[in-house]
Amino acid sequence: MNQLRGRFAGHGGAGIQPAAAFFRRLFALVVLLASAGQWAVAQDTGAIQGTVTDSSGAPIFGAVVAVESADGNRSMTVTDIEGAFKIRSLPLGNYRVKISAAGFSDWTAENVPAPVNPESSPLKAVLQVATEVTTVTVGLSEQEVAAEQLHQELKQRVLGIIPNFYVSYESHPAPLSAKQKFHLGLRTLFDPTT
Repeated sequence: MNQLRGRFAGHGGAGIQPAAAFFRRLFALVVLLASAGQWAVAQDTGAIQGTVTDSSGAPIFGAVVAVESADGNRSMTVTDIEGAFKIRSLPLGNYRVKISAAGFSDWTAENVPAPVNPESSPLKAVLQVATEVTTVTVGLSEQEVAAEQLHQELKQRVLGIIPNFYVSYESHPAPLSAKQKFHLGLRTLFDPTT
């Protein structure tokens, strides 16, 4: 066995060490260049981070944060339980930030920078509770209005003594249809005192 070691040590041992040293140096150079390339790429991108709260200062969970660049590129994220968000890997420049959450008015900011170090200037968005105005318009047909007026007039008949005499407080009542007139006449015929 010692003879084999001696043969390799004398012959090939000297050739293996310089090759290993060369490959170690080559590997170190590749690692150095790769990390320098990542560092250079990291310097070309920024991030936008911040917090979203309501007017009382409570964090808003699940708010949608959308950023849009001048050329129309969009990135989105959602706030965490503490109301915090961070959008990474944005090309350096200014962005339009829009934040929306259920039950709150939208919040928008223009020309928000995406710096390399967003921790130095975090965005603080305060959302206001949304107010909603609801208008309900109900339209009735002429026949429905006339039917209601007829119902009211039946109640207001004067003592039932004067036939077909009704009190109406409407200045311009809707005209009665033939069916409504017939109903009024029959009611008076069968029950003149109502």
